[in-house]
Amino acid sequence: MNLTKKLRNLTIKQYILLVILVQLSGLIFSYLNLWDYERCTVVLSRNLNLFNFSFELLYPKMCDEPFYFHGFQQFDLIYEYGYVYQDRQLYLLIGFILYRFFYILFFIFQFSIDTSSLLLLTSLIIQFVVLNLSTYLVNLIINKKNDRVYFLVYFLILLFSFEQRRYLFLPSNSTLYFLIFVFSIYSIHHKKLNGFLFGLLFTISGYGVIGFIYLLLHEVIKRKNNYKNIFLNIFLFLIPSLFFELIRITLGYLRGPQSGVKYIYASEKYQQFVWFFKSFFINYVPSNRCQTLNNFFNCYFDETFGYFNIMKNYYVVLFLLLTVSVIHKKNQKIQLQIDIIAFTFFSYLFIAFQGYYGFRIIYYSLGFSLFLLICVYISNIQDLLISILIVTFIGSYTLSRDSLIEFSKFLNLSTFEIFLFLILIFLILRKLFVKPSLLS
Repeated sequence: MNLTKKLRNLTIKQYILLVILVQLSGLIFSYLNLWDYERCTVVLSRNLNLFNFSFELLYPKMCDEPFYFHGFQQFDLIYEYGYVYQDRQLYLLIGFILYRFFYILFFIFQFSIDTSSLLLLTSLIIQFVVLNLSTYLVNLIINKKNDRVYFLVYFLILLFSFEQRRYLFLPSNSTLYFLIFVFSIYSIHHKKLNGFLFGLLFTISGYGVIGFIYLLLHEVIKRKNNYKNIFLNIFLFLIPSLFFELIRITLGYLRGPQSGVKYIYASEKYQQFVWFFKSFFINYVPSNRCQTLNNFFNCYFDETFGYFNIMKNYYVVLFLLLTVSVIHKKNQKIQLQIDIIAFTFFSYLFIAFQGYYGFRIIYYSLGFSLFLLICVYISNIQDLLISILIVTFIGSYTLSRDSLIEFSKFLNLSTFEIFLFLILIFLILRKLFVKPSLLS
């Protein structure tokens, strides 16, 4: 029996233990290779207290950590003026519920823990839950079921993906953007318009609206007198936002207007998206040079070129897998690839109107599709040994570099990475000559 079949035939207990082992190993490798953060996010020695043990640990401290943790501790205070993450209400509410749950749990079992340690633990658990949900959705999209073997492969690819590398140990909601992207692809591929779920995602991040609009446009273009379904889903989409608006208004009524302020930081300070509509008025003042009708596309394309300069070696891996997938002519999943590329292009154009640009803004469309397509082509090839080598290569390449400058160097590979790449080429050539895999 080959390794793939053995893994698929594990008992549930054995498989859960294997998942825990793989995920803990990935967490440890990621921690041992922390990102060299820019600006005010830094890695420093922090005093932690967990399970009655006090110790010092090097751990990142994010610029916006106080804002996230303020919401985790006191969700009812996020509607005060000046709080910058009011538009991430559901994420903060989830953090608040988990924080309170663990606080009560530690109290019941009489474990000592300080507030800072509990908040960091809560944010790390959220990141891992999000990563597992994203992996599960990727598995469903590609394999139409939860394939045990490829769940582990996809998990490691996503864990070692570029954005996860930077945000795994931070309380940011940025890792949820990939979950939103994948859910959109799942809904598009299965032609499911679920306004309520998209509405929930929208209260985590405004990017949740992109997939919803894409599917709405698809419904309108079909022209099958389905306007009742369209208006129903628009109403369902609004329910989560209306729910949080009701909370805000109620708090303002009970505690005074200072506790029920509507404040969208990204729009107020950086004029994200709203700049485009304001630019048609004479008294419009842009918050940066890119927020004009003449400049915004040039700025966006400049950042796009910068993105490809940083991510080019990942695209080498992608095109290598694409070539093998095309030549091998098995499990092509053509419609899925079309759906991914079409939505990526739509997202890329949609985000162009944001008016605030940087590497990560481009990554939220092109970068997400890059790693999702890598997972698709790995599935197409159906070779566990090649999959393991791809995971090892991406893991080594991603974790051994801790700044954007290091990623911008073309084919700057270590001896180990070159060795892996040569073995990968050999196995791919072997695969193309229709010889069976060594493991699957």
